[in-house]
Amino acid sequence: MNSFLVGFIIASLIFLISLTSQAFAQVSPEVVINEFAIEPEQTAELLNTSNEIIDISGWYIDDNGGTTYIVIPINTFLYPHSCVVIQKNFNLNKSSADMIRLFNSTFPPTDPLSELVDFYEYRTSPGNEISFQRNPDGTDVWDVARSSFGLLNESGKSCQMLPTETPTPKEMPTNTPTHSPTIYPAATTAQSISPTPKLYDNIYISEVMVAPESGKKEWVELYNDNDFEVNLSGWYIDDIENAGASPKIISIIIDAHGYGVIEMLSALFNNSGDSVRLLDFEEREHDRFSYDHSEKDTSWGWSKFKSDTFCLQLPSQNEKNSECIPDQVSSPATLNSAEDYQNSVYSTTSPTLIQTNQQSLQSTLYKTYSVPVSPPIITLQWEKVDQQVQAISSTNNFPQQNTFDFSYLAMGYSLLSIGSLVLKMIYSN
Repeated sequence: MNSFLVGFIIASLIFLISLTSQAFAQVSPEVVINEFAIEPEQTAELLNTSNEIIDISGWYIDDNGGTTYIVIPINTFLYPHSCVVIQKNFNLNKSSADMIRLFNSTFPPTDPLSELVDFYEYRTSPGNEISFQRNPDGTDVWDVARSSFGLLNESGKSCQMLPTETPTPKEMPTNTPTHSPTIYPAATTAQSISPTPKLYDNIYISEVMVAPESGKKEWVELYNDNDFEVNLSGWYIDDIENAGASPKIISIIIDAHGYGVIEMLSALFNNSGDSVRLLDFEEREHDRFSYDHSEKDTSWGWSKFKSDTFCLQLPSQNEKNSECIPDQVSSPATLNSAEDYQNSVYSTTSPTLIQTNQQSLQSTLYKTYSVPVSPPIITLQWEKVDQQVQAISSTNNFPQQNTFDFSYLAMGYSLLSIGSLVLKMIYSN
């Protein structure tokens, strides 16, 4: 009898120690929500604070409740001390309190065994193009400032990692599942990792939409006047120099003698007058166009092919430039390269309007890209998953430990207490 009780107590102790180590083994998250905005587009920036490559494929982003959540696509890797920017409707509340939550891929947010990696709770939206952000980056200190997705909040430097070898992702520690989670459809498009930025000449701004209709986005059309394909990964689109918004990082491939269209994710240009500038990866200016007014849903474009003057015209995104609208004054020429800019003298007189040279455009190739403002941004074919959400809460930045673990922990302590009392009663006799 005594040996049975001793064995029972030893087994209870082993069981209790095992549960305790699981319940209290808290590891500071290596992937954090470093910045997020609610208006105009709901956007989140995830930052890898570790020295390892982490595969976040199948991770989840969710609000504080509701029936939907976002699944991060397969083949999405976070490189050491790098970030990824995700833009999608996370169903975050604008005028009332809510929470943004990040879960790893073990179980979806609707499952009681889901593992919360990071979260941030707020009372209301901070405003248009204003973000909640960690500053310094990756710390527990939060601030409210103008959105800087794709850039470190403290230094303003890009947090985009340019890998040189095939990644070997680090496996995040997770509990061993006791049942197979439901697999939800996710995007099959992998996140593209930008190559080392390159410098090119003969890249021009050919058309710009600065005052789109309500609900539509601004866009900039570029022309590649080279005999080879160019990859403008890490280049920038900017408005007037040393004023306005910060330069927006772009990533686009343009065919030889072809066009590429960059669709801005948020408004950048002023309708009453501004500049549109193309900068290389070192933020050196390669082309610029300035205007002093605009008209709704009317673009500024070359008055003729590779012209030094622009005019208002009907939008021709991914098509030949339209003819200039009659009785419209075209804007003076800009520059075609950084060298031209240094040597250029702008005329104050309005040039004569010239119709688009249709003949010279017939052999031109066109290609359109819908490119996020701050790469790498994942926007393609996300899957919203409808499920009944159960109440989940957390008060720290550690992976969520579920009530399931603590129930067994409490049961272990109860068994230990009962065994101790029984043993005391036996030896007291």
